[in-house]
Amino acid sequence: MIRTKGLLTHVYITKEKPACMIAHANVHSALELQRMNSSNNQAGPRVLLVGAADSGKTTLAQVLLNYAARSGWTPHFVDLDVSQNSIVLPGSIGAVQVHQPLALQGCPWHFSPRISYFYGHTAPTTSPEIYKKSINGLAAALQARIGTNEKANRSGIIVNTCGLPADSFSHDMVLHISEQFAINILFVIGSDRLEAGFLEEKKLNHVKIIRVPKSGGVRAASAHPIFTIIHCFFLFRAGCGTGSVFSAKITSIGYSSCILLCVCVCVCVCLPCGVFFSLVFHTVFLRLSRGVSPTCARSPF
Repeated sequence: MIRTKGLLTHVYITKEKPACMIAHANVHSALELQRMNSSNNQAGPRVLLVGAADSGKTTLAQVLLNYAARSGWTPHFVDLDVSQNSIVLPGSIGAVQVHQPLALQGCPWHFSPRISYFYGHTAPTTSPEIYKKSINGLAAALQARIGTNEKANRSGIIVNTCGLPADSFSHDMVLHISEQFAINILFVIGSDRLEAGFLEEKKLNHVKIIRVPKSGGVRAASAHPIFTIIHCFFLFRAGCGTGSVFSAKITSIGYSSCILLCVCVCVCVCLPCGVFFSLVFHTVFLRLSRGVSPTCARSPF
């Protein structure tokens, strides 16, 4: 018996056989076998998940990561979805190493340093060249981390992507991602057209292309998780905890530092005016700073 609690939008029992869960278990078995057969000179599974929007790519990625973590591996999760990124803020791409099973909801990345690159948009089509350069930088930084860790290299990586329609842009983007992250396994979720297009691509001859059925319980994601992540990052929101990795760092800045900054800026612009304005700013800040504690500024970096 399964008991549920809290506010639920839908509760139902499926009458169909759980074909997707059986497929997920089989996928994990194949990845586990590849990890065991790998060595320090041979990388483990490098998986790329592609499919339409709201097809269950992130859910499949977290299921496979949980299986691997329970088996004692430490794979890296790469999220290239700039609209609903589960590692960093929307508009960015990131990577994180998984050491223990994840929570399927909320803010699960509380146990490992993240690598992130800021893209600035919520769709890859807005600026494809900048998006590709961000991917290149993230792939290089991730390879530098994995290259010095034998276990991480054997554990492999799982790459999540944005919702990709069956068009030329998506095809070109998958080829670029596959090249940068040295992908050797491509999972296509619930799209025969995408699978057929990749099977005909000669540049993917070295990649195993496997179609995974889409779960019948997958629903369209709302914007609420995005705002939850943003609130967790900038605010100590209930449920995230005061020690959450999404909390912005707090840096104390004294008024004396501000005075020095004003002096330097003004002197560099114009020496005569700089001396005059520096004296004015120094007097004002000196009076304001008497009996006042240093200010606090929040920075997400």
